[in-house]
Amino acid sequence: MARRSNNVQGTTTSAVLAYKNPSAFFVVVDSNKGRIDAWNSDLPPFFEPRLADLIASVKVHEDHTWFWAEPHHAINHIGYCRLYNSVENFNRPEVTTLRKEARRTAKKRYPNLAFSTEIEKAIMNSEMIIIAVNTPAKIRVASRAGDLDGISGSPTRL
Repeated sequence: MARRSNNVQGTTTSAVLAYKNPSAFFVVVDSNKGRIDAWNSDLPPFFEPRLADLIASVKVHEDHTWFWAEPHHAINHIGYCRLYNSVENFNRPEVTTLRKEARRTAKKRYPNLAFSTEIEKAIMNSEMIIIAVNTPAKIRVASRAGDLDGISGSPTRL
């Protein structure tokens, strides 16, 4: 899943989605290299309680070249869930092996959140794209409508 994020809410949402969905892979993309470099550093570029710990638990820290392919652990996890969820398969040898593997790796979390400026690559390798950009209220409009200028360039790229 690629997420184009120009704001803090989009990145925070991506971190929560990555944490709650360990078998999916999330990529936050932005054309602003400075912003992506800040997210790739050890500390987030702004403070929100527990956000640094959350991102550290899901963020990819090594070379970003491998994350475009589906991680091996996700395939094992999905296979385990499909087999384990049927009662007749519970004691099959391959399910027992997968169950042991799942218990062994349960404490070890695989990273599933990355930050990148490679927008086109992320779009091409995504099943779902969420666009999260700032939409502040327009100052000079009586209706307090949102300023949707931040969204105008995103669909063009898609």
